[in-house]
Amino acid sequence: GEFLKQRSAMRCDLPFPSGECGLDVWNRVSGVLNEIIRTNYKNVVVVTHGGTIRSILTGLLGLDQAKKLQFGLCLENTSITQLYYYEDRNCFYIERFNDYAHLEHEPELLRNNW
Repeated sequence: GEFLKQRSAMRCDLPFPSGECGLDVWNRVSGVLNEIIRTNYKNVVVVTHGGTIRSILTGLLGLDQAKKLQFGLCLENTSITQLYYYEDRNCFYIERFNDYAHLEHEPELLRNNW
């Protein structure tokens, strides 16, 4: 209870009990993003959890990880977040976030119907 109360206040980047904070996640994942950038692949799919997606977006935008919950309180399972990396600008652009249009014909799979 106290953890969730502190987390929702978004004053600091709290680690999950016995887990990582957002900055820990960003530090770990940013290395993988850099590895992907160095490849010659044009399209890469990364499958991960909502908390990691929030930490990535927060890190890419240079925001304090305490604010990561501003990227959706509840991301849908199997949602799509699409990023573009522009090499000449050395930056990512967020094209889509938490897109779950592919589930529109399966409403029973959406979180608000559980």
